[in-house]
This record gives sequence, structure tokens and C-alpha cells, in this order.
Amino acid sequence: MFPQEKMPMIPAEEYPQRWARVQSMMEEAGLDLLVAYADDRATAGPAHARWLANFPVHFEPALVLMPRRGMPALLVGPESEQYALLAGRMPDVRVLRELTHPDEDYPYSHPQGLAEIIAGFVADMTAVRRVGLGGRGIMSADILHALESALPRVEFVDVEDALCGLRARKSPAEIEVIRYAYRIAEAGIQAGIAAVEAGVTEREVAAEVDIPAAPSVKIAAYICRKSRRCQLFWIWRLSLSATPREPSRSRIRRWNPPRRRNRGSPLSLWGRRCLLT
Repeated sequence: MFPQEKMPMIPAEEYPQRWARVQSMMEEAGLDLLVAYADDRATAGPAHARWLANFPVHFEPALVLMPRRGMPALLVGPESEQYALLAGRMPDVRVLRELTHPDEDYPYSHPQGLAEIIAGFVADMTAVRRVGLGGRGIMSADILHALESALPRVEFVDVEDALCGLRARKSPAEIEVIRYAYRIAEAGIQAGIAAVEAGVTEREVAAEVDIPAAPSVKIAAYICRKSRRCQLFWIWRLSLSATPREPSRSRIRRWNPPRRRNRGSPLSLWGRRCLLT
């Protein structure tokens, strides 16, 4: 998008600093343990796993287990274990049994129960009196029940406001990322405005807004416009080094689904036609 610029990132050393800030808050609040919840909701949810571990949650929920002192752990489902190790900044990744399916086998994972994992974090389980919960408002009933069963005699404290207060104070690196994100958004809006004219459909405008600077995706968008049939173009990024400027070594495959799929809102149709993964 900005050819001479390198996309800003949060440096690895910033994550331990975040953990220390959370542990200072725990000390002040008298918390022995903190559990922060995250899931893959696209437009809502606190995404604490992303802030604490740089882990963008997909497929399965995740929990960050933070002791008052020492290293935290990221608790994920079996399908997310290797993904969390590759993408995240938290070296201690555990597969949580409560996030597994009871009818599935996991020969390549070692699921642990929540009580077992917590017992490894604290020297004396009976000394745990107060546990902070982040993201409690969107936790499932099953996960909340698992926490209450693993820690039956503790006081659970909602610390969502305290966590969000810590996150509201941005570091210089976060400010650079936010500025870059706003520039991408502005480029998308300008591309959408430029695309509006008589005869242009809403999904075509949406395509320009979503992918204003990815040439290989624009090729797919052009093909979509030229076709009168509902087509699906999958675009793979074959390199993890791809940036928003241009997916590296992309290739396109075309698929013609039945006509009955050619229904729904323009935006949902566009989602079926051109996907960037």
C-alpha cells in the first residue's frame, strides 16, 4: 500500500512489559490469579489473547492464565496449539481439556484439565482466594462452569474495566500501528468513493474498499465483474511474509457453484466471490 514503508509491528519485548503491568494491577487489587478470555468474534469482544500474547483467535476460544508472579500461559483448543506457538508471543501454550470435543481423540496433543493447569501455577491451591476474570461478559456458560468447578472456593472478580484501562494507555509502537491502520482504512474509503458511479454494484464498491492495494486480489475482482455467474475465487498467500501491500505468490482458482447460491446481500455475495486468506 505504501511502497517505501515497512509495516509497523508490536515488538516482541513489549509483551512481557504488558504482563508486568497486568501483574502490578493484580497486586493492587489483591488478585491471586487472573483469567482473560478471548474468542474469534470479528466485531465484538475484548481480544485479550491478542493483546497479551499476539494470538489472533480462530476456531476455538482461548484463555490467558496470569499468575501474580511468574510467566503466564495461553490455554487453547487442540486445533490451535501449533498455530498459537507459531503466531503468538507466549511460549507456554497448553491444550485445555475443557476446549476439546468429548468424542474426538487427540493423539498429537496433551490435553490438561483446568484444575490441573492451575495447580501447576500456584504452590498451594487453598491459598487462592481472589481470581480476576477478563472478558467474562462473553464467556460461554461451559467455560465459566469449568472455572467455578476448578476453583470452587474462590471469589471471582470482574476485572474487564481494569484490563481495558491498561490497554487504553498506548505505547509508541501501538500508536504507530494504529496510525498505519487508519491510513489503510482511509485508502479503502477513498477507493470506494472513486468507484461509485452509475451502473456499479454495491459489491463492486465493497471490493474496492476492502482491497484497494492488493493487485492480485484486484485481478480477481476484475474477473468477478466481467462474469455474469456467481464465481468463487480463493486466493492463497503461500508465504507468511506477505503484507497488506501485496499477497506474495498468490494464485487463483475459479469455482462455479449452483445458481441458488446467488442470493443474499451484495456484501455476502462478494464474500463468496473473492476471499483473501
